[in-house]
Amino acid sequence: MNNRLGRRPASPTNKPQGNYRSPQSYPSSYPYPPRNRSAEIITISLLVAAFVLLGLGGTMWAVGARITFGPTPTPTATSTAPVTATPDFRTTRVAEDFLTQQAYQMALLGTLTSTPMPLSSTPEPSPNGEATAVETPLTVHLPGVNAHATPTFETPSSASTDGETADGASTSLPGEETSPIETATSNLIVLPIVRDNSPLSTPTPAIVAELPPAPGELPTEAPQEIPTQVPTETAIPTETPTAIPTATPTLPVDTPSPTPTETIVPPSPTPLPTSIPTSIPVATDLPFVVGSLRGFIRGDQSVSLRLGPSTLYTATTNQLGPDTEVTILNRNHSGEWLYVCCLDNQPNWVRQAHARPRDNVLQPNAPTNSNPNDVRWLSIQPALQSLPPLPSPVPPGPDDYPLYRYDRHGQGRVDQLPSPPLTFAWPAQAQAGAAFGSPVAVMGESVLVGSADNHLYSFDRTNGNQRWRYNLGQQITMAPMIYQNEIFVTDQSSNLYAFGDQGNAAVVLWRVGLPQRVLTSMNIFSDTIFIATGEGASHNLLAIDRDNGAILRTFATTGPGLRYPVIGDQLVYAADSKVTALDLFNGEVVWDQTVAENISAGPVYGSPGLRALAELYVVSGNNRIYALDANTGTELWNIDNGEPATSMALNESILFVAGNGYVKAISRQNSSLIWRSNVAGEVVGGPLVDANRLIVVTQFGNIQFLEVQTGASINGTIIPAPAGGAAAVSGPWLYVPGADGRLYALLGTQ
Repeated sequence: MNNRLGRRPASPTNKPQGNYRSPQSYPSSYPYPPRNRSAEIITISLLVAAFVLLGLGGTMWAVGARITFGPTPTPTATSTAPVTATPDFRTTRVAEDFLTQQAYQMALLGTLTSTPMPLSSTPEPSPNGEATAVETPLTVHLPGVNAHATPTFETPSSASTDGETADGASTSLPGEETSPIETATSNLIVLPIVRDNSPLSTPTPAIVAELPPAPGELPTEAPQEIPTQVPTETAIPTETPTAIPTATPTLPVDTPSPTPTETIVPPSPTPLPTSIPTSIPVATDLPFVVGSLRGFIRGDQSVSLRLGPSTLYTATTNQLGPDTEVTILNRNHSGEWLYVCCLDNQPNWVRQAHARPRDNVLQPNAPTNSNPNDVRWLSIQPALQSLPPLPSPVPPGPDDYPLYRYDRHGQGRVDQLPSPPLTFAWPAQAQAGAAFGSPVAVMGESVLVGSADNHLYSFDRTNGNQRWRYNLGQQITMAPMIYQNEIFVTDQSSNLYAFGDQGNAAVVLWRVGLPQRVLTSMNIFSDTIFIATGEGASHNLLAIDRDNGAILRTFATTGPGLRYPVIGDQLVYAADSKVTALDLFNGEVVWDQTVAENISAGPVYGSPGLRALAELYVVSGNNRIYALDANTGTELWNIDNGEPATSMALNESILFVAGNGYVKAISRQNSSLIWRSNVAGEVVGGPLVDANRLIVVTQFGNIQFLEVQTGASINGTIIPAPAGGAAAVSGPWLYVPGADGRLYALLGTQ
């Protein structure tokens, strides 16, 4: 009945309705057995344990498959070199594992690690006395971890509440929000510094001023003056690290071990350069400088000013008439060109020969007996940088002797003569089929000389082996000329050759016939060759294109003979019956000087001079020696030499004059005779001089050294033949052509 009324029978999970009775109280006819409470408890416990284990397993699978959590950030690769195993490699591995674990935990917690922590180090003396770095371990902020470490970088003074450190470096990356974990107070973990010997392991930061020591850091000594040059012993890594600290760490400044200071020995006096770019001011030891000078245009001409100090620069359309007064403001280095004011209210350039200083008053602080119209007292005006540069003269190469008298000025002044005593250094095979009859020239390893057997010879500079010879068909009596690795030679039939040196042979580049007999050796400036030709009393100074031998200009002279043309700043000097200065670039006559007539020796150019900024020396036919202003032709002084002179040489203060059986030294300042020395015969080619010694080779083969200041004979030797031409100097070598067909090489002491 109960079932029909919807009542459920009793079951283990459905207690009987009504009053509860114990199993003993059920009648024997009850359809269900009594419940066992112990079995129920065990069953329930097993089910709960199974569900817990199933849940834990599912959770672990989800974590492993990265379903529940986001991906772990991948550390960015840096340029730090791989750790090199050291005797304490276990510490290295433990530190690496520890750092990896901490980075992983910080990434899980969302901590930003955009800025590497700086390190600081203090110097500590090493056993060898040199300063070494003692590095403070890195301190990393980690939340929730207490390492009981003392902070070494965070101080109250460096804290900031606006997201920046005290030095202005931001504490978060641009475009990122600051994590609350970062701003919260955190503990510190001290990490050991693991370093290898690679220069990339810890890049050397820039040296900065000393900062106050951080807490726990050893105090450093007072900062020392940092040298401007890093000692060469210090190895500085050249690679820039990829991570740049926001705060520059302070590293100790290594104090290099003191090194002995080299005693600087002043060099022997050498001449000032004779050609200086006009764009570079020249420092001088002049006692005073004037702001300007009064000057006048020459009375026999009108002149145009130029935009720069050369006829290569554009001339103004308007001209200054004769005797026009100008204000001379500045000059170029040689004084050949003056910067004057004014034409159309604009200062421009004019030659000193055309605008002479005049009617000036000597200032109170001027040197005694000074010339108040001397342009030396003006400062140097550089040319405008917008102007194209002027052609530059090519100086002789190391140990080269490219021109007759060595350089374009004709001074016979070399950097250094061989040191006596001289020894014969070549074997006998440096020989020609006939007498050597030309001066010697040297280029690199080639010694060039012409012979009466019509050949031009090239011998090896150090061993005398013949490199090549070339048959010109005519005798060679003038000096070969070398310019930019090309060789120029003339013969007695007035042919001019250009050769290329191929080491074991010479190749003709071009050949031209000159209209008259060749009178002198060649000189050169830029791409223009200058040479004197003539017949009888009619002579010509030729300007020839070095590229093809074409005659560019001809300047006619008359007299006993046109002398070797020397070149100054921008003038070439023709000395015959008179001395004429010609513009290098257009050939116009700049000045004439007739006071010195029938020139027998010279000219020789010297700059800077002692009486003028540039000086020219010649010997007239009546044996008078003249010193002229090379820029204007004005006579500075003249003296009677008393005997014929055939050649001259210059150093900074002395003019050396040579003739048959003598050499004289004359003061360039006041023309007084300093000394006179006898030599054995006519001096061939002229004296050669350096700062301390003079060397002469005479026609009889005598080689004699003289002391510059006293003329005393230092040493000498004799070659076993007369000299067939002028000698040449190349470093410690002296080369003398012999009339016996041998070229003598004499080596000085090293």
